[in-house]
Amino acid sequence: MSADNIHFWANWVLVGALILGVLATYSIVVSGNIKDTNLKNELEAKDKAFELYKIEASEKIASANSIGESAKADTARAQQRIVELQVDIASANVRSSELAKETEELRAKNLSFEAAISPRSLEQSLTARALEVFSGVPFVVISPSDFEPKRTSGQIRYMLLQAKWVQYTEPLRQIFMYPDGVTVHVMGIISKPNDPARDAANSLVSILNDNKIEARVGYPPFFLDEHGNPIRPTYPPSTGPPNVIIVEVGPKPLPISLQIKPMDIPADARGNRTWGNIAE
Repeated sequence: MSADNIHFWANWVLVGALILGVLATYSIVVSGNIKDTNLKNELEAKDKAFELYKIEASEKIASANSIGESAKADTARAQQRIVELQVDIASANVRSSELAKETEELRAKNLSFEAAISPRSLEQSLTARALEVFSGVPFVVISPSDFEPKRTSGQIRYMLLQAKWVQYTEPLRQIFMYPDGVTVHVMGIISKPNDPARDAANSLVSILNDNKIEARVGYPPFFLDEHGNPIRPTYPPSTGPPNVIIVEVGPKPLPISLQIKPMDIPADARGNRTWGNIAE
């Protein structure tokens, strides 16, 4: 091969190498552009995804805030309702205490009323024994015809007979009004003050009160003649007839809460009030 041929082929090899270099350069440029495009697309996709994420996150935050505000409002309403319920409970407790107090007061009044309407009862053995020291004292027990006073007078009469007191049988000419409770009179004590009937009357009143039978000592009436006039003794007091104990049994007294107040009773022109007396 001649030198010209070698030069010829060398030039063509160089030209081919240049062409290959150009093609390689082009392929590198094209490949770079493709990578740039792909990278840009990828970045754009990521940016869009990030924007969507930010939008979704904002919506979730807004929703959470809204739920939080609603929860706060619900909590406030619940707390207000709790306060209202506490007030209602306190009011209910106050009313319950008032009702309990009213119930106790009503129970006490009922018990008092039951005690007021229950018949009086008298222990008759020990009481009679205590009054035997006054045996022989004349007595008479009187009462209206109502059942309870008549029943009580029968108990007192039985006790005094057991104590060996002597029942007075002469008619009484005085007018008795039978006030509530038991009134013990000593007839004739004004004209014969040293008679043992005075002490007997006081002892009887004490024993009756000890037995929850309300009793008191009353005024001392005179003996009366058939015309209702006081009998004036013509003999020395020490030799005259003995005094007589009159046991006047009226209705059982009502408790104070049920009693009529005197000021509620109409008065006459002189301011006198009369009520509750019983005539037989």
